[in-house]
Amino acid sequence: MIELTTFLDAVFMEADCTYMTDGFYEQLTCNSDSNLLTSVVFSHVQTLHKVPFAALMDNQRQQKGRHPYLIEQYIVSCTDSIRSMVRSFALYKSRPFHSSTDDQGCATLVIGIKDHRSVGETNLSYAEEEANEVVKILKDKFGYNQAKAILGSNATKEMVKHLLPKARLVHFATHATVTDKYEEGAILFAKPHEEATMSSLNINVTSRNSEVLVEGDPLLGLMQSDAHNESDVQRTMKRFQFQQEVAEQVVLVADEIAGMNLKAQLVVLSACQTGQGVVAGEGVAGLGRALTRAGVPCTVLSLWSVDDNATKSLMVAFYEKLCTFPVAAAMQEAMVHMIKEPNKADPLTGRWKVKHWAAFVPFGLPSALG
Repeated sequence: MIELTTFLDAVFMEADCTYMTDGFYEQLTCNSDSNLLTSVVFSHVQTLHKVPFAALMDNQRQQKGRHPYLIEQYIVSCTDSIRSMVRSFALYKSRPFHSSTDDQGCATLVIGIKDHRSVGETNLSYAEEEANEVVKILKDKFGYNQAKAILGSNATKEMVKHLLPKARLVHFATHATVTDKYEEGAILFAKPHEEATMSSLNINVTSRNSEVLVEGDPLLGLMQSDAHNESDVQRTMKRFQFQQEVAEQVVLVADEIAGMNLKAQLVVLSACQTGQGVVAGEGVAGLGRALTRAGVPCTVLSLWSVDDNATKSLMVAFYEKLCTFPVAAAMQEAMVHMIKEPNKADPLTGRWKVKHWAAFVPFGLPSALG
């Protein structure tokens, strides 16, 4: 049995973790012909939703000089349960992906947000580049001539909620978060132009106090003008209400998604920790399950806080392969590409690390778009 914390630490430290997965391949193939087995679907039981199955290694294969990673031998995907996969299959078959000539029937929604200072998060230097690259591939290789990226301040939550139900293929390159406040996950979008600054609100549940208010903050003026006739409790309540109102403008939570009626065959959440959530019943209550309930047969989720540049490279490779392969197979091809592809950003090793390519996993129907 894999000790999860130790294994994840090994992945991030690039340490030898083959000893933790000895015998795994044997268990995987003991009841089947390994020469015929090409795809593996893992069900999220207890904490298995945190395991990067693509990065599992086989010591015997490594010693023989063969490809040691699971993803190099098998197509890997995850699901909540067999029942969930049956539902995803039924959804997929009931709404086939239209040809590229039907622009109304196969609309794309591609979001990229680089500047997140207004919502108190770090910037994503490559998010908008990633969105533009995805759109270029959709035009050049899929023939979706009407595809375009919605970038930066134009990518508001209101805009996304308006366009999302119409889209057949969705890609979000932005921030996401899983916290005590957003246990099932949330996606962050741009602040509406007319809204007040949120730079010190900090979405990650760090409370705002009067000491961090800066010149120009509209809340500061509000508090100063009413300082003589309002109690501390009243001012605190106003501050809390302000936070809630602005947060509602930028944060799309799992419950909101689950209540939508979506037509998308694939949603790619190119953001941090989009595969995390609360272990509940069969699988995990998170963004993946919310999208399934909303009618999406397949999503691409992440297991940890991902590297911005590496994610752009992986996603570009993924969409390059998606024009030929189904979702899970395209992700396998993209990961193998990253394993072999030189990484110019790392002059020491010249390669992409496991933590750079192993975070993402197809969730739901692996054969979607095939």
